[in-house]
Amino acid sequence: MGAPPIKARPAGLASKHVVVIGAGLAGLAAAYDLVRAGCRVTILEGAPHFGGLASSFRLEGVPVERFYHFICRTDRHLIELVHELGLEARLQWRPASTAFYYQGRYFPFATPLDLLRFSAVPWPQRIRFGLHVAHSRHRSHWRELDRIPAKQWLIRSVGREAYEVIWHPLLKVKFGDDHDRISAAWVWHRIWRVAQSRRHLWERETFGYLEHGSATLVEALVEWLRVRPGVRLVADARVEPLRVRNDRVAEVQTTTERFECDAVVSTVALPVLDRLVPGRTDPFFEKIRQVRYIGVVCMLLSLHRPFGPHFWTNINDSRISFNGVIEQSNLNDNLSASGLHVLYVPFYLPTFEPIKQLFFCKSG
Repeated sequence: MGAPPIKARPAGLASKHVVVIGAGLAGLAAAYDLVRAGCRVTILEGAPHFGGLASSFRLEGVPVERFYHFICRTDRHLIELVHELGLEARLQWRPASTAFYYQGRYFPFATPLDLLRFSAVPWPQRIRFGLHVAHSRHRSHWRELDRIPAKQWLIRSVGREAYEVIWHPLLKVKFGDDHDRISAAWVWHRIWRVAQSRRHLWERETFGYLEHGSATLVEALVEWLRVRPGVRLVADARVEPLRVRNDRVAEVQTTTERFECDAVVSTVALPVLDRLVPGRTDPFFEKIRQVRYIGVVCMLLSLHRPFGPHFWTNINDSRISFNGVIEQSNLNDNLSASGLHVLYVPFYLPTFEPIKQLFFCKSG
């Protein structure tokens, strides 16, 4: 599998040995770029498999993602990588059907006409909600939104009832006690990314998927890297705390092996990176220690029949503790063609909350 040569190599980078920590999609893509720039690369992954949050497993012989994913038209760098690896024929686009389950009632929620019929919100606020989406779709300046709480911004833009019905369950269930501190920039980007997946305002969103999900891309990157000289991929590699001397890391030690290097690229979560370089007092690490992370437990259900007709169903119901379900087989035709009906149910929780058991569940 080929790849286009880069136009120019950064000065002094060729022949350097770089260790990439983490073989998720970010780590594999970083290694791909470094190899094309002339570097020798070692990729270290703590798990027994590559892909990280984009990894997959086999269900009845079919690759199924451990966590749900879909591609928006704004994901340009990802789409470019797919094309560079010659996978464009395996990237499919499909109009997506979305719904809203509010206090025991299903409402279609895919088009502006569906919004106008969404009786859970007063008529004037349905109009305001639609105008807010249209305005966010064309907005390009977002930095000022980073200083405004999302709750305040949304209530001002769409009205309190529309906020309480549509947006509050998303923010409250996902961010818990911090929901009123989330910046408006986060919500704007969520709106913008999805809204840009419409060619016209009155159409449904069109989302992309790879033939076998993220495994299509992960496996192609791993295959491309494995056959390159000077590249080594190591799974089950637990990285020990890094020794930083003169603001430089000259070696990376795992529980079984030592790797001398010229540079290190970390693609792990920032709290993990903080543990890898303990005791750092520079401003960067002081800032990342102030970031509060949330965790997600994503239950996967394999059903005997479709759960419903929709790809994504948002939920606001006082009897239900989660805020949505994603039926991936209603987006990815390859799953349904294989006889699989795959439903994801994400639960968000603080990272300090103990989790006693994680499991994949298949209906009996």
